[in-house]
Amino acid sequence: MSLTDNLEPNTGGFEAATGFHREFHEWAKERLPSTLTHRNPKSGAKSKVEVSAPCIGEYTHIRPQEDERVMKSVKHVPVLSGSAVFWDNRIPHANAYRNESIFPRAVVYCSFLPDVDINKIYVGKQLEDYRLHRKPRDTWINIFDHGSSEVERNQYQLREAHEFSELGRRLIGMQEW
Repeated sequence: MSLTDNLEPNTGGFEAATGFHREFHEWAKERLPSTLTHRNPKSGAKSKVEVSAPCIGEYTHIRPQEDERVMKSVKHVPVLSGSAVFWDNRIPHANAYRNESIFPRAVVYCSFLPDVDINKIYVGKQLEDYRLHRKPRDTWINIFDHGSSEVERNQYQLREAHEFSELGRRLIGMQEW
């Protein structure tokens, strides 16, 4: 939900490649890999390595060079204060790169996941992390040790148990729909 008007480009507002969800699957199949330079730590020799673009489910990170055509299709979306903006997760989106206005942009983010298999797995992992007092995992990067230091783990251990509402229990997977 936007708490401020963002009607003009470069005011920190929402930008998206509108309509891209219609071509997402074909585009994802034909994406070129990234070429990275790898340096051998022992010899110092450099070599080129091709790396596939990460694409988990129906989300993928847009790469500025390899995905230049998609980046160029991202445009400002005018949003009035009080408006909610909903978009398909396959649509590349971001906040504006610059805010040239004299006012800060204020928004509230809320994410909704379709009830599909890959998201059910994600919800299960979120519940597991909650029950084990671990830092929650990211939505598309597989985190094995959660990168938590001993201090962070202790902070999660000390948190009070949350009393979930019926809706909350359903959303976190504690109760069936």
